[in-house]
Amino acid sequence: MFDHLDDPVPYEPSEALHAAVVRRGRSRRRRHRLAVGGASTVAALAVGAVGGAALIDRRLDDLQHVDVAALGDDAGSPRTEPTTLLLVGVDSDAGLAAPDPARPPSGRTDAVVVVRVDPGRHVVSVLPLPRDLWVELPGLGRDRLANARERGGPDLLIATLQADLGIEVDRYAETDFAGAVAIGDALGGARLAFDHPVRDAPTGLSLDAGCQTVAGGDLLALGRARHLAEEVDGTWRNDPTSDLGRIERQQAVLGSVLAELLDLSARDPLELARVVDEVIEHLTVDSSTTPGDLLDLARATQGAPVVSRRLGVVDAVRDGKAVLELVSPDDPALEALRNGSRPAPGEAPAGSAGPAPVVPTAC
Repeated sequence: MFDHLDDPVPYEPSEALHAAVVRRGRSRRRRHRLAVGGASTVAALAVGAVGGAALIDRRLDDLQHVDVAALGDDAGSPRTEPTTLLLVGVDSDAGLAAPDPARPPSGRTDAVVVVRVDPGRHVVSVLPLPRDLWVELPGLGRDRLANARERGGPDLLIATLQADLGIEVDRYAETDFAGAVAIGDALGGARLAFDHPVRDAPTGLSLDAGCQTVAGGDLLALGRARHLAEEVDGTWRNDPTSDLGRIERQQAVLGSVLAELLDLSARDPLELARVVDEVIEHLTVDSSTTPGDLLDLARATQGAPVVSRRLGVVDAVRDGKAVLELVSPDDPALEALRNGSRPAPGEAPAGSAGPAPVVPTAC
């Protein structure tokens, strides 16, 4: 119900934003936080598990690079200092063997996940951000978060997270849908279970109830679906949570994939190296990211528990657009992300009451 029907205005950065970006890039002297794109976390973990600096060096030529002025150029080591990762999935079919002919090319951000790796506390905090989140784009006014990258590239997206949500980012990488498919295929799929049969008409997804291996196009469709329906007692019921349900399904898929990677790293390092070989070519990273950064990140995350949080949001209509707004600017999930704290037993995010989304479990 939150379809993107508007055409974003081309982005022209203001002098104020340009100055802020340049100033931040030149004078960054803070705790290191590393940002990588959605699938890049998977690739980094895999590389670290192999212990393969040589592997990354061999495949480094396959990495696409992008200059991101909003990032600092003197970041420290994620092995010793808290590190924030910006995980970005781009709404594009580029690179797929069979792109969706009904889907126009797009540069919108389809998935934004912020991850904080804290080696001191030995914890990884994960905060997905809804793409329909109503935010202030510096120099452009308010818009959906999904439009930030399309209107101003990674710099505007990063500036928006910093100005509107207080989230600082140091490095950046992204993957498109081809990368998502590559991860699932390279791993042989994700083991997921649904309580009831599910389907998604726009993507053609159809899955049975129970535990099953979801791979390739089905895994991609599950992560993209915003109109998922489940069959309960012979009646099909739509997931009423739209973008929020999609986010939780993406988390379930990512959790299953990460679990498989960690298991693979322990029992078959050579097979893990093959997976990295297939995935890394789908990544775009900022020009300052080095093989050492990826290895340090991987070492810092190994064995650390992953704590997932989500923002408290409510439905709203702004400028004729169906969007999501924060319940409070002092959202506890944002504070937890900054300090690396873990949720108390039974704690629920603010504004999380309401219908439950249709989400699979790992099996």
